[in-house]
Amino acid sequence: MKLGKATVPAIGLYGCCSSEICLLGRDMAHAVPQVKRITGLDPILCSISGSSLLGIFAVLDGKNILLPQTVLPQEVVFLEQQGLTCHIIEAKETALGNLIAVGQGILASDELSAVVKKRVRQALDKPLRPGLIAGLPQVGQLAMPLAAPQGSSNSASSFGFVAATISDEELSYAESALGLRLFRVTVNRGVVHMRSGLLGNAHGLLIGSACTPIEVQQLYDASLEMTS
Repeated sequence: MKLGKATVPAIGLYGCCSSEICLLGRDMAHAVPQVKRITGLDPILCSISGSSLLGIFAVLDGKNILLPQTVLPQEVVFLEQQGLTCHIIEAKETALGNLIAVGQGILASDELSAVVKKRVRQALDKPLRPGLIAGLPQVGQLAMPLAAPQGSSNSASSFGFVAATISDEELSYAESALGLRLFRVTVNRGVVHMRSGLLGNAHGLLIGSACTPIEVQQLYDASLEMTS
């Protein structure tokens, strides 16, 4: 698994990656060569709800993408032209990327209503469990699964990262919900909302520019343990 330092701290807020597709905010065009080298994918520059903060608004799972109801029609058309299946989730919450984490299963924020959770579960056709991480509802920013591609038997890519402040009980629950092993980490000098500082997939990971050597080592050790 490749690791590389991004040019900005909050690289994870500007993109979404699966094993098949990488989306990058239009404001991050300068990062395309590095993202391609690390993830093994050609990043697609786009916007969601008129913003380059894709990691906040969208949830990418394979070629399925969950989008907020504020997404613009032309953005949906563009994403569909790239081969994505778009699911617009009608909900008062628009920051779906903050509230939903997807691995082999789905961990969804307790703040989402039962109706919204049902829509998410049906859209992605995966089991869903509600929960918190470190007592906080932003599970999509507090966990980052790097799940194996659908149908893959490669368990080495079935792992992910989670906020260092998660309790043992929450960790066990989150691993069960997502169907993969999670490693506690921080990014960018102790930030627990760690997905904000990470962008990548099982091929490689781009790390926030403010990550300390210790944080980089934590990420490297986890990836080495799962791929050795």
